[in-house]
Amino acid sequence: MLDIASQLVLKWARHGPKAPIDVTADFTRSTLDTLALTAMDTRFNSFYHDELHPFVRSFGDMFSEMQRRSNRPAWYTALQWTANRQFDENNAFIRAFCAEVLAYRREREKEEACGDSEQQHWLSNRKDVFTAMLHRRDPVTGEQLEDSVIIDNMITFLFAGHDTTAGLLSFLLFHLIRNRDAYKKLQDEIDRVIGTAAMTVDHLDKLPYLKACLYETLRLDPPAQAFALTPQVQVQHGTEKIPKDQDQDHDSQSPVLLGGRYPINYGQSAIVIIPSLHRDKSVFGEDANEFRPERMTKDKMDNLPRNSFKPFGNGVRQCIGSNFALQEAMITAAVLLQKFDFDLVDPDYQLLYQPSLNRKPKDLYVYARLRPGVDILSLHRDLFVPSPAEQPSPKE
Repeated sequence: MLDIASQLVLKWARHGPKAPIDVTADFTRSTLDTLALTAMDTRFNSFYHDELHPFVRSFGDMFSEMQRRSNRPAWYTALQWTANRQFDENNAFIRAFCAEVLAYRREREKEEACGDSEQQHWLSNRKDVFTAMLHRRDPVTGEQLEDSVIIDNMITFLFAGHDTTAGLLSFLLFHLIRNRDAYKKLQDEIDRVIGTAAMTVDHLDKLPYLKACLYETLRLDPPAQAFALTPQVQVQHGTEKIPKDQDQDHDSQSPVLLGGRYPINYGQSAIVIIPSLHRDKSVFGEDANEFRPERMTKDKMDNLPRNSFKPFGNGVRQCIGSNFALQEAMITAAVLLQKFDFDLVDPDYQLLYQPSLNRKPKDLYVYARLRPGVDILSLHRDLFVPSPAEQPSPKE
């Protein structure tokens, strides 16, 4: 994560303080490359090319076609021969690419096992998502994942994980620039905890205000817009509860009345609009529409009513990568605010939303100016902790 964040930092530093930066586009490149490296053990190098990697382009074309298919009847989709052929070709390319990555990783592990004893099992002992999918076993069956399942997960992680985190980081930067008190408080925390040193994993638990800022951003502008709920009503018979549709003495067609106002039939789904849920003034106060991270500190969040904060979805199907996304966002935000000061290109910019599966800001451009004392010539070196061999010996 820090590797990819460093590439983002260097790009913005080298563009200079007067170059408008397309925040959402660059955060999308950053999150794509982070997931490619951690979930696929490969590099897209998005910051070094004008065009995105062919995998990403094929993936984007597939997603656009899936959106179109969701809005038209199946018989009409079946008649779209050219679009269907392109969809199948993109799908085949993506799966073949993942299979090649998988085969290459296994080949490297075999070569490593036959090499220098000090280097043996370095790859297979790495603590990343890709290694876990390759080597972990099911605790019940003892079986490992089949290659086809690993490929499915590689695609899913990239699909589901990059866009949402890019949106989170984009909205965070917007809200901080618009709320200078919070901006200064967060930058002071980063200066106090990290200073001018390289960020490490040990810093993550020492940045509570950064985490509160991320949660407050997720509250106001959750990347995911909605989730569906379907009533599974149980009827009480003495000490036993049985599903409503299995109760012979109850009319399964009678509606459920929510809050004494909203009738919902059994089996009918209700869509929960997450941004509206998160701005409930009875929960978050009269200033629920304002950015105030203090309301999302750990002690305050522990006392929130159940189900009032759902940025990662709901139930057993909620986002499996929420901790991954928060850690990535914390590292990226901390490093950026450690090195830069930010301003909007258009001081009068009003937040707009891109039409997409996930919510992201539209036309959000910023200036990134290196903070006093940050030297561009040593910037890359300062982002990383020196290895023991590179550290100077203590003076006698």
